[in-house]
Amino acid sequence: MDEEPAIVRPGPENASLLTQQRNHRSEAIWNGEDLGPLTCRGRSKEMANITMEDNRVIDIIKLSPHLDLIMAHGQTLHLHLIETHHPDRVLRQFGLAQERPDHVVYDHRLHRIDLRGKVEKNWREEHGPYILTWDMRQQRLCHAPPQIGEMPCDHAYYRWYRPVTRKYVDRNSAKLDIMIESHLALLAMLPIGSREHNHVQRVLSNVVGLGGVPAPNGE
Repeated sequence: MDEEPAIVRPGPENASLLTQQRNHRSEAIWNGEDLGPLTCRGRSKEMANITMEDNRVIDIIKLSPHLDLIMAHGQTLHLHLIETHHPDRVLRQFGLAQERPDHVVYDHRLHRIDLRGKVEKNWREEHGPYILTWDMRQQRLCHAPPQIGEMPCDHAYYRWYRPVTRKYVDRNSAKLDIMIESHLALLAMLPIGSREHNHVQRVLSNVVGLGGVPAPNGE
């Protein structure tokens, strides 16, 4: 075949969030390449050597006395550097109910700032609006109720997230997902209680028992 069927396109369908790169990082995994562990994106060699750890870091963050620094929506500053911070996109990491996040107007100029030829620049004046936003961080905290149970598959967040994310990381996960989606579609076409319907439902239930896939009722 000259082209893969559209159903196995790994995504994202909407690339609006890829502001600093052409393809999602996992594009390499899809193509059989191994780029090694993820590292922190920074402007120093020290940051480049820090690898991402597991979710135990979230428990440490929750105990931090500076949670307002973490949950404030806006920009973080260090001398001439400014990084946008949007905790409203990762509320589930803090056990909070996730809603569809606001659209972000991203200023690409902030990532092109360096100190070359700017030794005498007054960064307090240069970044005055961002400093003002930082000073008002207590008024810009993200608030959300605790997440109770699982989010429904038709939640507004998922409807926003699916087109902008990578649907598949590798080809094996794509094969499994396509098989499950086809069986769910077949289940909806068969008469409830029929021998065929019960068979497909048992197959899906067995797959659910392996973990990480939707239940036969679509939840």
